Amino acid sequence: MASCSPLQCLPNPQLTPAGLLKLDVGDGEVELMRRSGGIELRSELPFPNAPVNQPWVDRDVDLSLTLTTHRLVLQKQGDASKMHGFLHLSNVQHVETKGGPT
Repeated sequence: MASCSPLQCLPNPQLTPAGLLKLDVGDGEVELMRRSGGIELRSELPFPNAPVNQPWVDRDVDLSLTLTTHRLVLQKQGDASKMHGFLHLSNVQHVETKGGPT
């Protein structure tokens, strides 16, 4: 049976034909930083839009992160399906860093 995770429940960002993140330049969106690998997205409870008939996996690991002035964009590393998702910064309630470089 297929499972569902936080990244699968996030909206997909628009990408350029080359597969790069398409920024909303009309609204002044600018890329601030990018970090590859070692990023996790966790949610102890299923997202409201998660399918109820699939088991919930509470985290996605080995993600890359792009931070813009408007949103966090996450991409699964080494995944042939190129799974992407984004969160508007206004929706972020808690961010925590543990271990690794700062």
